[in-house]
Amino acid sequence: MVYLVLTRNGYEELIKQFQCVPSPLWVNKDILSETELSSLRNSGMVLTDFIYRITPSDTQEVSEAAYTVKEHHPNESVWVEYVPAL
Repeated sequence: MVYLVLTRNGYEELIKQFQCVPSPLWVNKDILSETELSSLRNSGMVLTDFIYRITPSDTQEVSEAAYTVKEHHPNESVWVEYVPAL
């Protein structure tokens, strides 16, 4: 399974749930620092960070991001963080 995380809270909840950072992981722009990204990659994680910001409550943007993930991982399920609009 591939994980698409849209918020810092979602990232922290995912770690809490799995007791580790699951891989492969795709993250929204700017939810992890460059140091965190480098550290995770250096540990051998399969990690992709978007170069543009995805609005977590915008279902169209999230759907397009999930489609991008699926294009890169065609034979895997994609877990997507759900962030309801307020």
